[in-house]
Amino acid sequence: MKTWQNVYWTQQSELLELQGATVTHAQIDQVNYENDIYASGFGVVIWRSLVNFRREFRQETLMPLVPGHEYRFRLDAVDEGLNTYLLVTMYDQAGTIILSSGRGQKEVQLVAPANLDHYDVQIIAFGNGRFVFEKIFIQEVLLTGTYIPNDYVSQDGRTLARYVNRDANRHLFVAFTEPLDKETQWPIASATAAQVPILLFANLGLAADYYQSSPEFVTNLIHNAQKDGRYDTITLVGTGLISELAAAYYGEHLQLPVTLLTPLPDYGTARTQYARPNVLRAADAHGWQLPQPNVAGVITSQRPTQAFDETTLIGQTVSVDTNELLRFLKTENNGVS
Repeated sequence: MKTWQNVYWTQQSELLELQGATVTHAQIDQVNYENDIYASGFGVVIWRSLVNFRREFRQETLMPLVPGHEYRFRLDAVDEGLNTYLLVTMYDQAGTIILSSGRGQKEVQLVAPANLDHYDVQIIAFGNGRFVFEKIFIQEVLLTGTYIPNDYVSQDGRTLARYVNRDANRHLFVAFTEPLDKETQWPIASATAAQVPILLFANLGLAADYYQSSPEFVTNLIHNAQKDGRYDTITLVGTGLISELAAAYYGEHLQLPVTLLTPLPDYGTARTQYARPNVLRAADAHGWQLPQPNVAGVITSQRPTQAFDETTLIGQTVSVDTNELLRFLKTENNGVS
């Protein structure tokens, strides 16, 4: 079953009362809505999880929700005069409203009721002017593991660090994930299944510089994790291009060994072919360079788990399946005394 979905406003989406508004579909993630007539709290467009052939729309648009599971709904829109927010409404089999998100928020988080049958999501607007709709993002909140007070260490909401699986093992892995889009699920479940001590850093956005924007947070977390768990040794793990830069940076700074799960490309190749040049510009701004094996003791172990192909740099973010991280950690842990 799907755990996330991007919902777009298409020509087939069900419109509510336009009240003289104009709607222009510039591209899939750019719909311009303009209304100069003042109105307060009116619905603009609605998406439903239940097909209703008595209406004009003919297809199911929203992913099914599992009762008892928690979900996050986020409206990505730029308001220019008009103010917009999400309204999520859930119904039982009789069509009775059993849960509503309330009003005024672009992002809401709800637990699907046990008697949920179907639900809908609509955009509410008030004021006059325009807004640009990008998408609605729905995501099941999949957070597992052991949580400790002050798990969240945030700099502008972009940094996430969690301790998971703190056990009696004397070796700690510090793993960095790739800076993927906000839709990316943090590989906490995989880290939990590894059954080894892990300090996991994950990204909530596309920016790569946050790994270095507040280095004192990262270094303090690593030091505190080692102190609290009384770990004898630490290894930093990078899972892809940018996370390996971060792992190498902190490995050199803290004089710790670094393991790369994917071979690193030539820096010039990465600069010209990497799908998100803003990420590389951020790396440049911080003076990051792609490290070379066994230079200045930065990398003491390099065990690629998959062959590098330059074509992987074209049109997508370089990353590795979290199962690769899981397999590596299990294998590596067997050799750690």
